[in-house]
Amino acid sequence: MAEPIVSTKQGQLKGFIGTDIDGGPIISFLGVPFAKPPLGELRFKDPLPAEPWDGIKDATKDGDNCYGHDLLFRSFGGSEDCLNLNVFTKSLADSKTELKPVMVFIHGGGFLLGSNKPDMYGPEFLLTQDVVLVLPNYRLGALGFLSSDDDTLGLPGNAGLKDQLLALQWVQENIRNFNGDPNNVTIFGESAGGSSVHYHVLSSRSKGLFHRAILQSGTTFNDFAEGKPDMVALAKELGHDVSSDKEALDILRQVPVELLYQAQGRVQGVGGLSSKPCFGPIIEKPSDTAFITEEPIDILMSGNYNQVPLIIGYNSGEGLFLPAWTVLVTSRKLPFTVGLPNLEDTIPHYIGLQRGSDISKQVCEKLKETYFDRPDLADNKYLMITDAMFVAPTMATVKNHVETSRCPVYLY
Repeated sequence: MAEPIVSTKQGQLKGFIGTDIDGGPIISFLGVPFAKPPLGELRFKDPLPAEPWDGIKDATKDGDNCYGHDLLFRSFGGSEDCLNLNVFTKSLADSKTELKPVMVFIHGGGFLLGSNKPDMYGPEFLLTQDVVLVLPNYRLGALGFLSSDDDTLGLPGNAGLKDQLLALQWVQENIRNFNGDPNNVTIFGESAGGSSVHYHVLSSRSKGLFHRAILQSGTTFNDFAEGKPDMVALAKELGHDVSSDKEALDILRQVPVELLYQAQGRVQGVGGLSSKPCFGPIIEKPSDTAFITEEPIDILMSGNYNQVPLIIGYNSGEGLFLPAWTVLVTSRKLPFTVGLPNLEDTIPHYIGLQRGSDISKQVCEKLKETYFDRPDLADNKYLMITDAMFVAPTMATVKNHVETSRCPVYLY
């Protein structure tokens, strides 16, 4: 079979043909640019659509990861020129072939790490089914989620979520040529990817770009789905005495990306149940380009969101991730402890109680009895983390969607 060539609005692409686990064909297009490289003055900015190219672009090799942590090698890596996506299909469009359902996967990683690499998220299993699979990258950490309340700086936040949005718009414009149906798109993601999917469900900017959603081990109710960016702290960590976001931005735009991420690791909040990422999704000020301007719970309870069928769920051992995360993702080699002394410091945060209040103390005492006074629960701290960080947010999300959704909601 000849090398597969496909046309997009930006230009032509050359892919390659592989096989699924059953020996069936998979046509792959890797590293397809969907946005302009966010370099120089575009660092931290909202993404812009990719420029057109002449000739046929080689899409047979992996594109670059977005810069972030590598858990396996405990190092930093990737590139700022990373806004590319992979497309996998069993056949290209022709007049005889029916368009296929499209699945767009958003990777996880706490908004700090991860990529669309096929060695992690390859198509060999899913493409045994007759679907088209799309996997976009999005900017991580400070590069994707730096923001400022100073409107003159043009950094409203959520650039990483807007990268995903631009990828979904690319799908609408181009997926027909890959034999995908733009009117039959399912978005799905895991961990921070699940939270991202939920943000798209709640954002009016994403309206019409997808038709079903699957949230795996992550919703907007998870603590890691809400950032608390601090530009000044990041610049100071790099050794600069600054007092305003403008001064900080002048520094952060120039600093090498390796140093930026090393400093981010040192200021990143970690350890225990109540930590939030410094650089993650935020609630933006209202504007024409804002991705989300109200708290997720308020949007959800209003019912004014993208009404699509949902699958939402979690795994039984979610809490096992936190010790490895604490050590590997940050620059601090902290021992992992969630025990009796700090229940009062961590648990009230999750259930909206004032620390030190009578009701808070009663709840923590009950948790002590439930998780720590039972010898049959040898993995009590991990069970508590699973319940606090995943089960409770998932169940709250499901409950609120069931109350306001006009479409089916499924829980696993």
